[in-house]
Amino acid sequence: MQTQSKMPGVVRFLYNHNPFYLLSTCLVLYGLQAAFHPATGELIDPWALMAALSGYTVLSAVTVFLIVQLGKVWEDARSLLLILLFLFMALSVSFDEIVNTDAESGQALLLFGFCLSVGISQWLLTGLNIKLPWLYRGPYYLLLALFFGFPLWVSPEVTELPIEVLRGRIMLFPTIAAIPFLALIPAVRRGVDYTQPNGTPWRWPWVPWPMFVFLALAVCARSYVLSISFDPLAGMNSSFGLYGLVPFLLAGLVLLLEIALVHRVAMLRHLVMLSGFGLLCLAQFTGDGSPGSLQFLDTLVSQAGSPLFLTVCGLIAFYAYAWLRGVRFGEWACLTMLLVAVFVKPDSLRFGNWQDPQLWALQAVGLLSFFISLVRMDSKRCFLGVVICIAAITIAPNLPLPGSLRLVISYHLLLIATLVIGLTFSDRFAMFLRKVGALLLPMSCLFVLGLKLPLMFHDVFLFAYLGVITLIAVGHWWFSTERWYLYGASISVGAILISGGMRLWEFLLFHVGPKALYPLAAGLGCFLLAVAISALKGGAGSRLRSLWKGPPTETMTT
Repeated sequence: MQTQSKMPGVVRFLYNHNPFYLLSTCLVLYGLQAAFHPATGELIDPWALMAALSGYTVLSAVTVFLIVQLGKVWEDARSLLLILLFLFMALSVSFDEIVNTDAESGQALLLFGFCLSVGISQWLLTGLNIKLPWLYRGPYYLLLALFFGFPLWVSPEVTELPIEVLRGRIMLFPTIAAIPFLALIPAVRRGVDYTQPNGTPWRWPWVPWPMFVFLALAVCARSYVLSISFDPLAGMNSSFGLYGLVPFLLAGLVLLLEIALVHRVAMLRHLVMLSGFGLLCLAQFTGDGSPGSLQFLDTLVSQAGSPLFLTVCGLIAFYAYAWLRGVRFGEWACLTMLLVAVFVKPDSLRFGNWQDPQLWALQAVGLLSFFISLVRMDSKRCFLGVVICIAAITIAPNLPLPGSLRLVISYHLLLIATLVIGLTFSDRFAMFLRKVGALLLPMSCLFVLGLKLPLMFHDVFLFAYLGVITLIAVGHWWFSTERWYLYGASISVGAILISGGMRLWEFLLFHVGPKALYPLAAGLGCFLLAVAISALKGGAGSRLRSLWKGPPTETMTT
């Protein structure tokens, strides 16, 4: 320690972190690239390249084993273990050209590289007594198999498939790579104790998550390289699009969410929930791209949907999963994403088209809010859900109803919802809805009369409607003791009298004539006024005032 403390700062940094293993690997790989890929670009002797790469990989593995067994230099061993992963990836990438030109040699090279990678991994885990449980080790080996086996599935030489099919397979690589990462969820749910003790001086998360972080970065890089290596028409103008990484990144968010929940890392949980919205930026099409990428995008949109639409659907599922896992704000994030889906059609490549809303998403928000309200007995959420569903019905473009009748139906659905929710629930908002319902009832009479809908219906149905509204208002007043409904009933009765009086006046004016009708009407008016005065003298006013205060109540006598 005294020798180390006397070193200059730069020397001490190099001594502690020892970056020369990484520098050596980069130089060796560059040298092999220059040696086996001359200026013409043709690969010379692929088996010699495999021997050189394998030899350096084995040398690195033996070095890891020796520095741990003899010197316990775990700091340098950690760097070398990650470098070994880098070398495994180099083994899987270096023979893309051979796979495209010589199928048999390519298959043999990739099989040899896979067996070598698995063998070295297993030897080091066993020889160094590193505990990597199979719930971690299995997904790791699956990823190695994917890196070495996937080129054979997208090679024109091996598959003899048209380029359109191969482009679709190439874009599936990140999606397939998401499966091994999702397979890590059972291991995550086992907690920290599942990897302790692990045979190394490091604790969770340094074992085993740096390995999987590196493999995740390798998946992203390999996705781009595949589009260059196995699309003969693209060349360096890759058909790769960032939207292709969205399924893999979405799986990564699910895995990170599980880690945050199991280990109770609140900051990570909040970051994951916010990061989901960032995927919408990756899914939008900027308008630039090679002819191959544009052709593939057209095929994707016609057969499955636009990247933006598929991303929105995936995020709805992700936030629904977070909601089910009890994540705070998971419910609102799911509902927000459903509202976003209202403005994203299956062929939408970017945001900006606010016309032609998607009613399925709006209805989903409404129904979801409605069912949640029934579970939680929340009148606000229930009313909101019903209003959203009514709005979806109102703006439905394919509803075969005229505009005025559609408004009437929507208004009455809102009226029914207000009355039912106001009576069903007993919280403050429900009390407020009861007063609102008392105002909406008489307004429905005026609303129907104002739209001149009687021209479409017989007068009998109109008066029956006004009578039903009046009975509903009186019934609500009787059962809820809410005086506002009595006001509404009075207005409804007034609407009936005015409407009936107008029709009776028109009838009599036509059949009797104005010369006789005017004095008859004046005489009848005087008679009604006289009756009203007599009723007031008999105490009808006090009776009406007592009735106005509310319905009679039963008193118990003992």
